[in-house]
Amino acid sequence: MDKPKKKRQRDKSGRLLGEYKPEYDALLVEHLTLGLSFESFAAKADVNRATLYAWADRHPSFMDAKERGIMKSLLHWESMGMEGAVGKIPGFSVPTWIFTMKNRFGYRDRQEVKSLGEGEEFSEVITHDKIMAYIEGKKF
Repeated sequence: MDKPKKKRQRDKSGRLLGEYKPEYDALLVEHLTLGLSFESFAAKADVNRATLYAWADRHPSFMDAKERGIMKSLLHWESMGMEGAVGKIPGFSVPTWIFTMKNRFGYRDRQEVKSLGEGEEFSEVITHDKIMAYIEGKKF
């Protein structure tokens, strides 16, 4: 007698999902520890990205593996940056590293904005002295 076929799950948009296997949890952490992305794990598991996100939503252990793995990926990239900054990695590309950190981990250039107090306005002609006085907290 033939085994009844197991009905495959679908995501919210109706796409078929790959079958989740508990061993994917450890494989995902291992993958991310190498500095690779969560999304590229889809190629290892031979599924689409939507499947990975569905597994994370439906399997708490996979979500935990994702979160732990992303922190290990961050550690990988930060360690690389520290080693590169002190010359331990020949040919290290600081711009490429910065680009990666901004896009993968949300790093941003710090921008501090000081607002004027109530009733204060910048005049049309702002001199260096006025800017320095403002920065030092003095009135114009």
